[in-house]
Amino acid sequence: MDTPNAPGTAVSTEVIVGLEGYASYQMIALMSGATGGSLDIYVQTLIDGTWYDIIHYPQLAAGAAAIFYNTCHSRYSANGPTAVGTNLGPQLAVGSDLLGVTGGAFRLAAVAGAGTTLGTSIQLRFFAQYPGQV
Repeated sequence: MDTPNAPGTAVSTEVIVGLEGYASYQMIALMSGATGGSLDIYVQTLIDGTWYDIIHYPQLAAGAAAIFYNTCHSRYSANGPTAVGTNLGPQLAVGSDLLGVTGGAFRLAAVAGAGTTLGTSIQLRFFAQYPGQV
């Protein structure tokens, strides 16, 4: 996905779907900072027609060098109550990810900070393992 070229929020047009029965998954994200402003990248999941935050990667400073993040989750994990954002208002705390059951679709959301003058490209690779799969 390409992040905003000015302060604001954008979501990916590509959505990962068909994940209702997964047992675990791994996401590998490649990201770098935008020009002129900070950048926050979220992964959101779709549940009953609403997109909810499940991952908020560490905030990227303007012009930050490319970095990979690897996140692994299991359907059989849990976490305590956590404030999350929805749809175009992501707000999960920076550096957080939520464990446990998620929806059957995922997308990226990018929030560009004040001073952003040029976006950047974010890549996400997604690997799911279904029950009984080795």
